Amino acid sequence: MYNIVNKRELTNNIFLMDIEAP
Repeated sequence: MYNIVNKRELTNNIFLMDIEAP
């Protein structure tokens, strides 16, 4: 079971990675 906070952290990490990607 994923917590809302954990899910938010995952989305934030993906978002940052997406921005860093060229």
